[in-house]
Amino acid sequence: MIRSCESCKLIAKGKDIIFLCPYNENHFGLDRNPECRRKLLKLNENNFKDINLIIFTNTKIKKIFDNEKIRKLIDAYNFFMKPYNKLLFKFKFRWNKEDIYNLIINPDKQLSTFTRYSDKIIQILSKNKFFSEIFEYRLMEYDWTNIFMRVFENDIDIDERLLNNYELMLHIKPMPTYTIKIFRTGTKFLYFVKIEKDKICEQGSIFSLLEDMSNGSNSLKRLIAAMLDPEVQEIYLDRENSWAYLDHANYGRCDTNIFLSSVDVEKFKTFIGIVTGEEISIGEPSLKTSLKTENVKLRISIDTYPVVEDSSFDIRKFGRKLLDLSEMIRKGGIPLSVASFLVLSLRNRLSIVICGEPNSGKTTLAHALAMHLPHVFRKVYLEDVDEVYSSVQDLPHSLFIKTSSIDVSEKYSKKSVEIIKLLHRSPDWIFLGELQTKEHSKAFFHALLAGLRGMVTCHSSSAMDLIKRWITQHEIPVENIAVLDIIVEMKREIEDNSIKRYVNSVYEVRAEKGLPELFKIYSIDMEESEFWERLYSSISIQKIKGGYENISSAINKIMEEISNGKL
Repeated sequence: MIRSCESCKLIAKGKDIIFLCPYNENHFGLDRNPECRRKLLKLNENNFKDINLIIFTNTKIKKIFDNEKIRKLIDAYNFFMKPYNKLLFKFKFRWNKEDIYNLIINPDKQLSTFTRYSDKIIQILSKNKFFSEIFEYRLMEYDWTNIFMRVFENDIDIDERLLNNYELMLHIKPMPTYTIKIFRTGTKFLYFVKIEKDKICEQGSIFSLLEDMSNGSNSLKRLIAAMLDPEVQEIYLDRENSWAYLDHANYGRCDTNIFLSSVDVEKFKTFIGIVTGEEISIGEPSLKTSLKTENVKLRISIDTYPVVEDSSFDIRKFGRKLLDLSEMIRKGGIPLSVASFLVLSLRNRLSIVICGEPNSGKTTLAHALAMHLPHVFRKVYLEDVDEVYSSVQDLPHSLFIKTSSIDVSEKYSKKSVEIIKLLHRSPDWIFLGELQTKEHSKAFFHALLAGLRGMVTCHSSSAMDLIKRWITQHEIPVENIAVLDIIVEMKREIEDNSIKRYVNSVYEVRAEKGLPELFKIYSIDMEESEFWERLYSSISIQKIKGGYENISSAINKIMEEISNGKL
């Protein structure tokens, strides 16, 4: 929809031209509105020869088009002013100045009115860089709106003049090359990145490649700043040509001033392909991979057409070192006594399943528990993305095997195949990351019945729902499920814009007449005394070395180890 421009006002500020527009970012700018392109041509005609910047702005954001982008339109107009072309279009095609304007700002509409000469006109116009670029995109089957968005990739930003109200500012983090500010606007939070210098990455940083690819655009630089910020937990983009948003450790869900155009997203996908070796294409429209540097560890999921209409991504961030148990306890994620019981169960090779919704802290808990395994154990980690292993790989006798996931191609061996192959690798303890499919579940229970022990993570809203899915959807025999020892149920809640992750319940899996039954050992609303009472009535401690007689002293010893930071 093309908006009319009667309400648009022009301000000349030195060599900068500012258009004040009442519409939103989707309806103004050289990239979005043909009438904005027409205004620029009219300015050139009115002797604005030395324009440095064209700025389109409303009360919220501004789009800045520098001299390089301005020259694209001006050079297109000058192409028609060359003597030969001027005579050709005037006498052969009977075009006046308004026809030329229309062709530059909206080629599709103008050419459709001259179908008789359209092939000849395209042949002539292709000699000009501006039109050549447009027609190349058209051959690639981009629609006209997306073509101009690519030709005029813009630097879109929230107008910082509105953000100088320090009463709204909650947080400021000055960095050598950029500044991060967090504002409260009503019930929402805004994560704002201001780029201070042309180069924001340290020399040798893997992200310097992405910065070089940005070609001066601040959009990708802001994304880099968010990826490097240790307080950012996850970054989301639902579709290209839109604002990214993120989860912050202290302020929860935040809007951002990171606007990523289709060009930005293409560059980001190319960057990920170069540095990870993973590919994304129409044949392989989804990608899931990890990226590690000295300062940050990322799990990156990208979806593109035809899985989604426009490309989207999710960047899950892990600190280069994940939380340990003492930190989880301090943050209220799990009580010390419950954590110590799970460590004791792990050391005695009980099988533990950690379930919960996405981003509920399953991986963090798995890592924290794995750090307390005996060093003598031969440990094998099976993950499609090395979330746990890369944080515990300094432990001796540890092997990581990368598998394919449901998100990617068969570049790597299937997870179900590698689970079965574990039987020939003689592990003392295994970790399986994200059991997702029926094939995965069947392989896991096959390994469990064959004697392998360890820990797995999988998605489920509750322990009971997980068992129901195994039985009804994955067709796991009920008597097989009864072989499990413990299921830990994680929860994730958003309260007052903050995200809370915690262990909600711990269940013991019992076999009653061959059927699985859940016995609750712990729940978040349980008193400490009730936990100990239920623990002593559980059958899990019969599987622990020393049984009832030594359980209390063993757990107390582990509690002391965790409190003192010993591994």
